[in-house]
Amino acid sequence: METARSVSFCAHAILQPGVFIVPDTLAAPRFADNPLVIRPPNIRFYAGTPLFTAEGHGLGTLCVIDTKPRELSEMQKDALQLMRNPALRLFDVRLKTRELAELNQALDAYSYAVSHDLRAPVRTVAGFSHLLRVEHGEKSTKTVSS
Repeated sequence: METARSVSFCAHAILQPGVFIVPDTLAAPRFADNPLVIRPPNIRFYAGTPLFTAEGHGLGTLCVIDTKPRELSEMQKDALQLMRNPALRLFDVRLKTRELAELNQALDAYSYAVSHDLRAPVRTVAGFSHLLRVEHGEKSTKTVSS
């Protein structure tokens, strides 16, 4: 789900190390009047862990939300943090796939340009050779045969 940063829970979670948890949003003063809490999707529970690239750029968070207040066990908190690595790998794969698609487009354009640029001179040489054979065919045949 994508939300405006001004009302986003993730904007708070990305600033915290580890798992950021709001067990009951209506009981938390900074979230009680949040539009995501008082209107659909009516978030009552939020837990998120930040996603950073290897270079330290914040991508967002991996989070879970619910419409009911709840707590996470230590095992669930650990699991949420462990899921960060596969999520980051998926981002990386998507980025590399996009880069490869751009490279393929550039390669296609280059291949087209090279083949076009090579075709024109080859056609010129072939045409000139044909013209020479037509105009001087008999002489060149005698010279080659002798």
